[in-house]
Amino acid sequence: MRGFTCTATGITLLLQAAIGYLADPADAALPVVTEVVTGSIFRKADYISVDKYTLQIAAPTAILEIDVLSMETADNVTFSDVNADCDSAYIDPQIYLFKQAADGSLALVATNDDAGDDNPVYYSRGRSDGSLSAEDSYMIQQLAAGTYVLAVGRYPLSLSGAMAGKSTDSVNDFTPYTCMARKASYGNYKVTMRTQSTATTGSLRQYTSSAMASNGEHGYVISPQAQRLNGEQGYVISPQERRQNFSMLETTSASHSDNASKDDAAVLPYRPSSASDVSSVNFADSLIVVGKQLPSGRAMNPTAGLNLFARENVGLLVNYAAVGAVHGLFQALLYPYLNVYLNMDDYLAYSAERWLAIPWLLKVFLAMLSDDLPIKGSRRRAYMLIGWGMCLLFSLILAVLPSETAYVTDGVVTNSAASEAGSKYVALFALATVGYVLADVASDGMMVEFAQLHQANEHQQNTGEDDAIQPLLHASGPVQIVTTLFAARYLAQFVMTFFVGFMCNSEAYGGSFGWAASVNGMAVIAVLVSAGALLATWFLLLEDENPAGYLVHILTPRECRRALHKLLHQRAIVQLMGYMFLSRLCLTYYATSAKAIYAYWAPANTLTTSIFSSLNAAVFAGAALLLGRGPTMLILQRRGWRLIVGGSVVVSAVLVLLVALFTVFNVVRSAVLTLLVEQLTSGFEAFAYFVALFAAVAVAEPGLEGTSFSLLVTAGNLAVPFAISLSQSIGAHFDVYDSEYEADSSHARSEVMYCFLVMIVVRLLHLALLPLLPERAEAARAMKLSRLAGKKGVAIALATVGCVGFLLFWALLTVCLSAFERTSCLTVAGGEGC
Repeated sequence: MRGFTCTATGITLLLQAAIGYLADPADAALPVVTEVVTGSIFRKADYISVDKYTLQIAAPTAILEIDVLSMETADNVTFSDVNADCDSAYIDPQIYLFKQAADGSLALVATNDDAGDDNPVYYSRGRSDGSLSAEDSYMIQQLAAGTYVLAVGRYPLSLSGAMAGKSTDSVNDFTPYTCMARKASYGNYKVTMRTQSTATTGSLRQYTSSAMASNGEHGYVISPQAQRLNGEQGYVISPQERRQNFSMLETTSASHSDNASKDDAAVLPYRPSSASDVSSVNFADSLIVVGKQLPSGRAMNPTAGLNLFARENVGLLVNYAAVGAVHGLFQALLYPYLNVYLNMDDYLAYSAERWLAIPWLLKVFLAMLSDDLPIKGSRRRAYMLIGWGMCLLFSLILAVLPSETAYVTDGVVTNSAASEAGSKYVALFALATVGYVLADVASDGMMVEFAQLHQANEHQQNTGEDDAIQPLLHASGPVQIVTTLFAARYLAQFVMTFFVGFMCNSEAYGGSFGWAASVNGMAVIAVLVSAGALLATWFLLLEDENPAGYLVHILTPRECRRALHKLLHQRAIVQLMGYMFLSRLCLTYYATSAKAIYAYWAPANTLTTSIFSSLNAAVFAGAALLLGRGPTMLILQRRGWRLIVGGSVVVSAVLVLLVALFTVFNVVRSAVLTLLVEQLTSGFEAFAYFVALFAAVAVAEPGLEGTSFSLLVTAGNLAVPFAISLSQSIGAHFDVYDSEYEADSSHARSEVMYCFLVMIVVRLLHLALLPLLPERAEAARAMKLSRLAGKKGVAIALATVGCVGFLLFWALLTVCLSAFERTSCLTVAGGEGC
């Protein structure tokens, strides 16, 4: 693999120190059989031909590598006869792999357009056959025994065209080309298939040229030259040729048919394996299933449930719990410490919370580091170690700083200059946040890899083959993996928020206790959690990597640009980004006049508020467990995502309406009851949130797991500052004086109710977004096959980048505005108006 250099010696030492031991177990070597076939794709008046190959996997499990060679130029300036056929015609290939049922129906297994689509590391792997361009297709899959069909065509090739064996997509555009991109009537290609299994026979059984086969003609291997010379019509195959072809398709002997001459071997497109092809190459070392390299024991059986409590996996569970714990500690401690203990102005304490949210808005860029810049082959563990190291360092500084005296002690001002120390605490909290967010994005990338690796279990559950409820830490499919990890995160956040609320409830923090823990003591807890996460990542987490180190490599700027280009031209990614943003906007929009309820009509003390605030994380954890196990899981599997989200939105809107009616019109005014219903509403919001995460996992791009998942999550995060600005701007039209709230006037009641009705309408608008959400994971993955091509695709991609850029600018602008007294009152900055 390529080396990684850094001009700063300190950074180099930090990165090297972050590399833990990585298991390097030796897998049993299995024989590899290589088969080569060539063919041609034809451009007809109203369609483009598609070639199909029937493959038979005889062993219980096999690794199949498919490498296509066709592109004869990488820059449209320099050309090379890569196929050695003395012909300049070529295609930009696209392939589909199907599993064929007993009735002949086809089920999609995988598809590939360019070599790096499944994983950027395949850019180099796909060139091992002599490819000049990454536009040549490359695929590698682990397959169970059965019959499969490989469809070879040219880009763009739709799923329906591949299944039909005839493409009508952009017939007069794109390849086949000859030199200098001149449109051609045909283009040649070569496919190299390598199969590793316990069997010593190849997988190729039948070949059907879509340009030739009709009326059930299958199994004839016809050279491209013969196809063109005979005009694709009326071609007669001699009995000798039939015997030669079927002999080669059904055997993997080292020699050709007895009657085959040297010239025959040069012309016939299919060449059986030679003795050198059956070797003891450890082919599993170079396999990445759905973007994840196979480790020893963990992923060789993707249909087995993933035990998150196993030694090699429990470190990931600890990472999620640690993220929740540190996040809960910082969120619960920051505002009361700055605003009450140090007596910082309200707007500065509020602005500090916004500053700590910035790393979450920028997590997609941290995820790009994890995906694109592996450190000595490590894309996940290294960045977890670096992130927790940063968090530990700045938490330790917080812990050892001289303790500040509270602004007020026993009702007497004891430190009038306390607020001046606030800035350094905000900076240290923010830097520590960057650290654990970096660990979080690396953990997300590994979670997506685990989830995609166990998609087979999801299919079993959706079809009712496995309705057994899994043990808590034994996740069998993507939904269970995601919900278990996020349940651990939110449970830890709940425990830590509750703990901080209890320990920091003295008069100095605005509470009623006669004692309280110091901020230094709370920082010590962050130090211990960070240290525990470091140790768990080091000793209790196995990251899968190729022992040879050449698959996982640092992407060049060109490879990064191509990967992002492909990402932004996927309909699934763009559509889900829109859904995540608008969904979060609808559910985050709030009624600004709710302050009348919490401050005047149903007030709660500080401790009660802290307890119920901590319960919000427990509600999210409970929602995750319900979706991953039990009756709710069965509803999710059988009824689909849209029903769960639609029902959750309606129920949450009804609950908001009931609270507003009962409290505003003085039917029941109870702080505890209001807060309980609020948490129940949060539970239904959590259902919609987790379903969106399931969709993000399903469409995440293999090889760019962290980047694609974080891009979708960031789209949702960017909705929060926009929703705050929108809520404050609209709510300003329904605002009344505090004296009217205290007097409980009819005018105040009507204004508050109008504000809540706007919130309910915005929430119900979420129902109009449901068509953007795929029905199930299978539909989401099928949507990934849809590309945004041509000028329309470029326009959509540019619009997406522009929208994300604007929203990021807006988020950073509101944070900056909230940090200054003269602008913090603006509604766009979250203020109540100047």
